[in-house]
Amino acid sequence: MEPAGLFEWTQEYELGIEIIDRQHKDLINVLNDVYSAIYEGDNIEKKLPELLNALEFYISEHMDLEENYAEKYNFPKANELIESHNFFKTTYSELRYYYYEKPEISHPTIQKILHLHSIMHKWLRFHLKTLDKELCEFLKEKLEE
Repeated sequence: MEPAGLFEWTQEYELGIEIIDRQHKDLINVLNDVYSAIYEGDNIEKKLPELLNALEFYISEHMDLEENYAEKYNFPKANELIESHNFFKTTYSELRYYYYEKPEISHPTIQKILHLHSIMHKWLRFHLKTLDKELCEFLKEKLEE
């Protein structure tokens, strides 16, 4: 069993659409880097902007890609997929807000970072095994036609 906080990519997360799998792996790597930085004593101030930039890409490019596929091919759970993505976006926005827009309050404490990291980590594990898996199975049939 992997340590709490780390996310090991396994075959169960492989969805079979190369660009989507690659982007998921990239996000997992960034989340693991941030977790490691906290526990290995690295300067989290260096890692947090990396996480925010990766999440910005994930939100703007990756989620848009999935949502566009879902709409283009009439994925029956498109609305559920978008709602799920919106939950992740809200968590991201909270971290970004405290880090960039309210520095006078203070940068997020390690506890806030770990809390938000944990939410993102758990969300991604669940999302990959449910909605993303269903979307990719649905798309494989559509893309082969």
